[in-house]
Amino acid sequence: VTPKTLVQAATMCMSYSSAWTSKVTVSAYWVYSDQVSKTAPSGEYLPTGSFMVRGKRNYVLHAPLQMAFALMFRPAKHCEALHRGERRPAYLVDGEDEGAPRVRVKQQQQQQQQRQSK
Repeated sequence: VTPKTLVQAATMCMSYSSAWTSKVTVSAYWVYSDQVSKTAPSGEYLPTGSFMVRGKRNYVLHAPLQMAFALMFRPAKHCEALHRGERRPAYLVDGEDEGAPRVRVKQQQQQQQQRQSK
C-alpha cells in the first residue's frame, strides 16, 4: 500500500471519528491484521464492540482532519446532445487538444449565447 493511500485512509478514519465533532486534531495509526483481536488478555475486560491492538502502532504523519463532498451526475441519454461540450474550456475549438492556442474565443461565446437564447 502506498504512503498516499495510507494518508487518505487515515484522513477518512479521523474524519469519521469523534475528533471531527470535537474539532480536535488526533493521530491515526495502522497495524497489521494479526495484531488486532476481539479477545482481551486473561484478567482484563474488553467492552462489546471493542478491539485489542497488540504490538507496534505505525503512526501516519501529516494526515489532515478534512473532508470533501462531491456530487456527480450524468444527463439522461436523450439529453446528452444538448449538453455536449458544456464543460470544455472556452478557448478550445472542436477537434483541438488541451494545448491548443486560444482561438475563436469570441465566436464560441457568441455561439453559446445564441444557443442559450433559443
